[in-house]
Amino acid sequence: SQMVGGGYFQPLNNYVKKAPKGYDFPKDFPAGELKYVGYFDVKKQQFGGRTLYLIPGLHGGSVVFFYRKDLLKAAGVKVPTTWGQYLQAAKKLHSGDVAGNSMIAKSGDVSMFLVDWYTRFVNGGGRLMTGSPQKKNFTPRLTSPQAVAALQHMVDCVEVASDGVLQYDFTSSVDSFSAGKTAMMLMWSTIAGPVYNPGSSKVSKNVGVAVPPAGGKAVRGGWGMGIPKNAKNKDAAWTVIAYLTSKEWEQYQTLKYQTDPTRKSTFFSPALNKKLPYLKVAGKVFEKAQILEIAVVPETFEMIGAAAEEFSAALSGSTSAREACKKANDRWITILKRGKHLK
Repeated sequence: SQMVGGGYFQPLNNYVKKAPKGYDFPKDFPAGELKYVGYFDVKKQQFGGRTLYLIPGLHGGSVVFFYRKDLLKAAGVKVPTTWGQYLQAAKKLHSGDVAGNSMIAKSGDVSMFLVDWYTRFVNGGGRLMTGSPQKKNFTPRLTSPQAVAALQHMVDCVEVASDGVLQYDFTSSVDSFSAGKTAMMLMWSTIAGPVYNPGSSKVSKNVGVAVPPAGGKAVRGGWGMGIPKNAKNKDAAWTVIAYLTSKEWEQYQTLKYQTDPTRKSTFFSPALNKKLPYLKVAGKVFEKAQILEIAVVPETFEMIGAAAEEFSAALSGSTSAREACKKANDRWITILKRGKHLK
């Protein structure tokens, strides 16, 4: 939003009309991803609009729910479809050898906020902000019942997680799951390749994947490729973009490197799903994924980090979920006022 919103990129509307046969733009791209990565309204400084600046590609994806099929079956536990069921399953699966669940709980970790908290929050019906930066009334809602409930659920889940979970980043959480030490976790779908890979995962044959409980929503991720206005050879740049965002390249890249795709035809390819069985589920989440409301301001990651710092205090038991949310909300207000997004 900063670079495109600053007017530094070339509109691609005319270029995409020249795309090779079979490129299938826009129908092969989820509408939500085109709104987030592709189109931007520079005048209103918001996602969407009619002017195309970037083509989604190279990396997409969102958050999915990984679980151990063998452990759930042995315990007589069905795949959780609500957060209450998730917590009860974690308690039942928790043992001396295997933690009932895992999460990203390291203080200040961006993925703690995006993967674990926001997934619970958005599927609980949470709305992160009201107002807009343009009207200078961009107001956080981190003290809402949904915000507090999402953090409290994480606090409850810590009780049936690994002893070292408060230091877990996403790599630690994935490693624990792959080593057979965790029964369930929420995680970026892009890591599904390693957990299904026999060379890096002891549980590769017993990995199950589902949409997040209570709604199947998660934060929207993704990259895009565009042409800077000062590019010397814009036609050549477009040729490269069209190649690297083509169906053929994306399917090759996804199979070779297990990166998250962007196109519907890749997510739901029968041939690819035989080799990468998580893709179809990841595609369902990607279709419904939500644009993070604060992504329109340059302080986005500062705000996420601040919230993750405050949330970690609740996870460690130093404060309550309600108080942690209030402190995070106060810090966001300070940041937004400094950025002149809130009076």
